Amino acid sequence: MNDDVLQLVRQWVGKAKSDWEAVQILSAHSRCPRDTVCFHCQQYVESS
Repeated sequence: MNDDVLQLVRQWVGKAKSDWEAVQILSAHSRCPRDTVCFHCQQYVESS
């Protein structure tokens, strides 16, 4: 794997981690926006 591809993979994994973090933060609140959590769950799964 060349360095350019490796960098893209790292960025993709970083975005997946960010989506999962958003899910955890949003889910912790009593007024959780469920549609937004579902969106970030979908993004996380697609990126993983």
